[in-house]
Amino acid sequence: MGLNYQKVNFSDLEMHRDMRFGLSITSFKDVIGTFKSNDKYSLVRLSKVLSLEYGDGLVEQDRNENGEYPVMGSNGIVGYHDEYLIEGPSIIVGRKGSAGEITYVEENNFPIDTTFYVKVKDDTYRLKFLYHLVRVAKLSRLALHKGVPGLNRYDAYEVLIPVVPKDVQGKLLSEIEPLEKELFTLQAKLKSPLEVINVVFAKEFNYSATLWREFGKGMTAGTQKSNVKTLSTFPTPLSQINRSKIFRFSSRYHNPFTQQLRDILKNMPHQKVSTVIKSIKKGVQPKYDPDAGVRVIKIANMKNGYLDFAEPEFTTEEFYEKNKEQAGVELNDILICCTGKVSLGKIDIYEDEEPAILSVDSYIIQVDEQKVDRLFFTYFFRSILGSFQIERDFTGTTNQIHLYDTQILEFELPDLKLSEQKRIVNNIKKDLDAQKEIEKQIDKKQWEISQIIESSIKSR
Repeated sequence: MGLNYQKVNFSDLEMHRDMRFGLSITSFKDVIGTFKSNDKYSLVRLSKVLSLEYGDGLVEQDRNENGEYPVMGSNGIVGYHDEYLIEGPSIIVGRKGSAGEITYVEENNFPIDTTFYVKVKDDTYRLKFLYHLVRVAKLSRLALHKGVPGLNRYDAYEVLIPVVPKDVQGKLLSEIEPLEKELFTLQAKLKSPLEVINVVFAKEFNYSATLWREFGKGMTAGTQKSNVKTLSTFPTPLSQINRSKIFRFSSRYHNPFTQQLRDILKNMPHQKVSTVIKSIKKGVQPKYDPDAGVRVIKIANMKNGYLDFAEPEFTTEEFYEKNKEQAGVELNDILICCTGKVSLGKIDIYEDEEPAILSVDSYIIQVDEQKVDRLFFTYFFRSILGSFQIERDFTGTTNQIHLYDTQILEFELPDLKLSEQKRIVNNIKKDLDAQKEIEKQIDKKQWEISQIIESSIKSR
């Protein structure tokens, strides 16, 4: 991997407060210049029109999911709460993760600390029209991909947008209103991959499909009352203590929600993971080398649905050969994260023939495909019946956030014929494909709206 050199003028360096080496100045100029000076209208920096304010921290266990106010993350609604931080309508901008993504919210809402929310400084802009302009500007292209993708608001402030008369804004909003109604209808049909998986398993095993939405809230170690964290206590029969090999006092283990999920699993034919796998191996601490050619798989690459190698890291052939027996990843290996509050339990399949090494924070699982379908195994441990076992068992008397191979071997999954497993997998795939089709239709509608905005502004 060689260095990529670009020539810039010293005068360009003043375009930004920080000296840039991640996003080149030439790329930066292209992004902030989405709208050109030869278009119909004069241009103004975004900093003159709005300010981007930080959202506030609101972790899942502190939310009241029965509340009426949407909790906004970087790419849309991530939950609900009984209090709001800002009044609607409002524009939310992704700050971390889905950095630069734009969401318009009609209701009062609570943007969390991975987001910015917009405060308008120039009332000549209608809020909905400003939302469309910022979407067309594609702030996501400004995201810096070092670790978790992030948007620097001072980058966004340099973006140029057109000064469009208010009457023209109104006419354009009227023109795109029918498309927005179609878009809203499509978005209402959209389900997350996790919801699709959980709905299929709930139907197959005859339990409530809404249980997965409560997952997390029911596993918390406390409840929130008037800004005071109170300890949850649960009466537990002594006969329940022997359900774990570790003497547990954790509310994650003994709360009624956990017991309900465990009983659902126990009331179906089930088997231990140890009976269906060939091997389980932990990754190693990589020796990174940017000029080498063997891929390293880290937690950041695992998205609990796919592996993302947009920002790859590498190690040497020599390191790979020395460690491949322990940590070499092969085609169709199952990978599961074993640490981290957010990452713990993420599970993905490696679907590439390219050699790779797994980092120390995850395990490699090879299943016996005469006994279990690898996609069924993976989907199951993304579902609530699998993920609750991870949530239940990761913390012991030390409260250390870690999952051990001995615990994974004790996990349980349904004992079904391969033909039944494949049928369930095919049902999940069919529903996931249907969601992808809806996503394509949403992208098409959003593109049509953007085209109306752009064509009305840009010179022909």
